[in-house]
Amino acid sequence: MPHKVQAVVVRAMNGPLSLETILVPDPGPGEALVDILTCGVCHTDLHYQKGGISDNYPFLLGHEATGVVAELVITTRFCSATRPPASSRRSVMMSPMWWWGIGSS
Repeated sequence: MPHKVQAVVVRAMNGPLSLETILVPDPGPGEALVDILTCGVCHTDLHYQKGGISDNYPFLLGHEATGVVAELVITTRFCSATRPPASSRRSVMMSPMWWWGIGSS
């Protein structure tokens, strides 16, 4: 069942930002559903709004998020037997998902 969430969206070059309700599908194999607690909009998002990265609108802005994993779909294909070294972990938030091999093939 899709999940209703709020998102900051820009629909046209130099267009205004709008807070919209969008539908997020259930996670598939190797994916996680994360309840976002906070999310920053940074200068990269401004480049998207101004058309400096792509002109394929609309864009959902904000990529610096913190949250709690609400649902995790693990299959044996995605399971990793060893934990990666600390130097390879990008953040505390991401390391548990990386440890389980989410997104790896």
